[in-house]
Amino acid sequence: MTKMFKNPFELVASVLKLPVESLNANSTMGEEPNWDSMNHIAIIVEIEKSLGISIHNDDIMKYSELTEIIKLFEIHARIPK
Repeated sequence: MTKMFKNPFELVASVLKLPVESLNANSTMGEEPNWDSMNHIAIIVEIEKSLGISIHNDDIMKYSELTEIIKLFEIHARIPK
């Protein structure tokens, strides 16, 4: 069974195999260890599973910034801002 994430930091850290504390709201693909194109797709898949949404192919690169992933969680997971 896949883990369902309720926190964007935990999700990204889990996929990248990094400690949650190493990420911040400004973390982006290419700047964080292991956040390459392959792991970015893995992050997108985990977001879709955890939030029960589908991210359109045209929007995949939009979510290469943790700030944008946080916004998705605020909208779809109803986490406090």
